[in-house]
This record gives sequence, C-alpha cells and structure tokens, in this order.
Amino acid sequence: MRKETGEKIQTGIMCGSFNPLHMGHIMIADYMCAFENLDEVWMVVTPRCPSEKSSDMADVAIRLDILTRFCFRYQHIRPCDIELQLSPPYYTINTIIALKEQHSDREFVLLLGEDNWTNFHYWYRSEQIKKEVPILIYPRKDSKSDDNLPENVRKVNAPLIEISSTFIRNAIKENKDIRSFLPVGEYEYLIENKIYNK
Repeated sequence: MRKETGEKIQTGIMCGSFNPLHMGHIMIADYMCAFENLDEVWMVVTPRCPSEKSSDMADVAIRLDILTRFCFRYQHIRPCDIELQLSPPYYTINTIIALKEQHSDREFVLLLGEDNWTNFHYWYRSEQIKKEVPILIYPRKDSKSDDNLPENVRKVNAPLIEISSTFIRNAIKENKDIRSFLPVGEYEYLIENKIYNK
C-alpha cells in the first residue's frame, strides 16, 4: 500500500496460534482497518502458544499455510512468519522489536483481546511493550478491563465476537459442518487434510 512520502503505513499486529484461522480473526482485522484507520493487519503466527495443549496444536507450518492460503482474499490482511525467524521463547516484545527493525516504513500497533489485556501486566517486559507501540484493545466475552488505561492504550468499540478456535476444532472433531465460520475454502482444506478430524 502506497503512502505519502514520509508517512508510515499503519500496521496492526495480531499475534496468536491461529489454530485455526476463523472469521472472528478476519472480522476483528476488518474492523480495525475500517474504523481505526489501520492500513493493514498482520497476523503473526506463533510456533507455540503456552495456553494450548500440544495434542490440539496443528504444526506451525500447517497453520502458516492456512493463513497464506485463506488471507489472500482480504487485501488488508497479511500472514506474518516473523516468529519463525526468532528463537524461543516467543515473547511479544522480541517480535515487536524485530518487526520495527525490519520494516522502518511502518508504524506498528498491537491488537489485544480484552482477556489478554487483563493479564498483560504478567507479560514479559510489558512496560517496554507499551513504550514501543500503541495498543488497541477489542472486547472479549467474560472479560472487563479497567477504564483507567495508560496513555498509549485504548479500547475500541468493536462488536463482541464469540467465535473461538477451540469451538472450531471441537466442531470439526464432532463432524459438524461449520464452513460459514471460516474463510471460503478453509473448511474443505481442514477436512481433506485431516487437520483436526484425525
């Protein structure tokens, strides 16, 4: 995306396992571009998410392939493999620093669900993250953050989206046809390749 000379490309970063990608991810990215003036949202796939069981985690190469195959229809959404270039543990601060070093033409904005923000103070070097990038918080079910937010942090009035990757995985294991919850073609890809319906 072309910008005026000297104007940085406003780029949201949504970090996660994307296990798998679903329309909830797409809708949040759409909202951020349409209503929060972001030019693009990069979906940063993490090789390993501590909150998910290893038995439920598809290989990172498969998850990245899904992002690459099914994000292309959305011009403002891009898969990002930066964490595959980094050494574990995959701390968000390291991801942000690497992105800023590699893409000086962009201004990055961290996108966080409200559930993650409530635990943000436990994150590795959380104070530095707030200094490195602005943070936009979107609502999540059963999560309520403090309205007294730091200067560089802001809640957005995005719709509450209750689709989760856990729901998608469980539905596929139960042989439910949930293709409307996924980008076009992804359901067939998951079924044909037996990603979660082994």
